Amino acid sequence: HQWQFPLANASIANALLEACGPRPLSNLPGLDDDLLCSWLERAQNASALQYLFLGTTGTHSRLHLDPGGLDLLIAPLTGLKRFTLIHRDDAYLVRRLDTDHPYQDTVSSSIEYWETSPTLPLARKWCADIKPGQVLCMPEGTLHAVRNLEPCLSYHRFHLDRHNLSGFWRALVDGDSFGIRPAEILWNATHAEMLRLDALADNFTSDITHQADTNLLTLKALRDVIKALLGEFFGIDQEVSSHDQKEDHVRGSHFDWKSLLSDVENCLEYYAESCTFRSGEKKQKKKSVVNRISRH
Repeated sequence: HQWQFPLANASIANALLEACGPRPLSNLPGLDDDLLCSWLERAQNASALQYLFLGTTGTHSRLHLDPGGLDLLIAPLTGLKRFTLIHRDDAYLVRRLDTDHPYQDTVSSSIEYWETSPTLPLARKWCADIKPGQVLCMPEGTLHAVRNLEPCLSYHRFHLDRHNLSGFWRALVDGDSFGIRPAEILWNATHAEMLRLDALADNFTSDITHQADTNLLTLKALRDVIKALLGEFFGIDQEVSSHDQKEDHVRGSHFDWKSLLSDVENCLEYYAESCTFRSGEKKQKKKSVVNRISRH
């Protein structure tokens, strides 16, 4: 059984999030703030892509690759889970040759495929048993299969920050984002980061914190993704037909990517001025021309 609890009954979801904090596992070393928390207003500043999985002994998944180019965090709450992981650079050694989509979820027909694949022994493979108190941090693009060794309840959460934006970008371009809206995630995450950096600029002190540095680097990374998106989907020499149906989620009438990029540049300029101004020299920030997308 799978429960995407942030999108369930509001009172139930809120009670669960209040009990464990709105962003479980968010303080793990090496993780920046989760950009997915800015996506849906309905989730109330929590990621919509959080799940609880419940299964009996023997419940398992096929070897697969989750769409979206997102990292995945998994923490058993009760029971023992076994994970088999294939290095993402070796995925081509185990993908079926008869699939038309390089990131299709059903990469192999069954776990037994490993015993018959002529190239699988060449792939780097790890097996790990994860128990309560442990967390598996799986980088985007990692092929994996899961099996419950005991009746198990586990918490699963997708994660996006500046460190895995390249995988997110690749999934956006390839149209490999079943069940999520990557352009909307990018748009709303950028707005949220601009608000955070504006707040830091308005209350700037000479004591630059790690969080301020992180927010700045994140917004610059999002700016680069927006620039890449403009070149990929709206460039003068771009062959529009190469994306055909995949481009609709980027070219929606509610997206004005050039204006958003201009807002980001203004935000970065305003922050830079706030870091260097002397009394009376601070300039007024230009007003944003685009707004956050409000969708539930």
